[in-house]
Amino acid sequence: MELRHFRYFMAVAEYGSFTQAAERLFVSQPTLSQQIRDLERELGVTLFRRERDGTRVTVAGEVFYDRAKRVFAAVEDSIADTRRAASTMSTLWIGVAGPLPESVHVPVVSAFTAAFPQVQIRMHELGFPTYEQPLIDGQVDVALLRGPMDLDRLVCLPVVAGEPSALLTPMGHPFWDADAVDLRDFLAEPLPRISRELSERSRAFWLYYKERNDEYPRLLGHDAATAADMVLSAGLHGVVVPAPIEAVRGVMVARFKAVELRGGHLSTTYAARRRDDRRALTETFCELAAQIGAEVVDADRWRR
Repeated sequence: MELRHFRYFMAVAEYGSFTQAAERLFVSQPTLSQQIRDLERELGVTLFRRERDGTRVTVAGEVFYDRAKRVFAAVEDSIADTRRAASTMSTLWIGVAGPLPESVHVPVVSAFTAAFPQVQIRMHELGFPTYEQPLIDGQVDVALLRGPMDLDRLVCLPVVAGEPSALLTPMGHPFWDADAVDLRDFLAEPLPRISRELSERSRAFWLYYKERNDEYPRLLGHDAATAADMVLSAGLHGVVVPAPIEAVRGVMVARFKAVELRGGHLSTTYAARRRDDRRALTETFCELAAQIGAEVVDADRWRR
């Protein structure tokens, strides 16, 4: 159960109409109806009666409405407290390791600036191979980036989950004519050599260390220190590069294509802050990012 379920429920209860509530919430009526069905299924009760002259809450719905109002009151109090705390924090540095699914950082930052207009936003591009290091070192306050993450030093909330993997594939490679390849076929392939600056955690994840029985693949070329280096190395040596599918599409150049990797890792984009950062504003940013991601990203887009 998420905050949007409370908001959707309260709108239907107050307007007495799914149509009017959907218009007020700027969502389609089928989407709103599905969210209410999901909520009723999770609660195990019927919240509304559909009648000729409108929609009425049930007895269970009245009880839930009372609780929902208390939840929103607590949320508003939290926002007010955070805004007061933000008065001592005039600038928020946000690190972004793009390209991210559906450019989710845009609605996240837009929502944050609308809620906290007094806070000045500064963006910092997080590049390969040291994605999370600027956050750990304090160069940025929060970050939107994909895992795997250093959970000992960072607090991470999922924003977009379930992003499949793909292979950046150069023309002439045996996979060139395929739309998708299985993981077992990919594991036999050599890969470009990756900079040692990339964390061992990420190296193991993207080189499929465990899937190769705790062995690294044959690596070709020099240590790629940037995304451009990686693409160049793949082209020069005729090898594929595994990565999240939106990241692959974001670096596509001529004579390369994206090939789906069936059975590959699923990536999650997180909103992250340092574990030792106790400031209310950074925590609020991450919570807001998780909420916005759940509302604006189509979770089924990669299943179609």
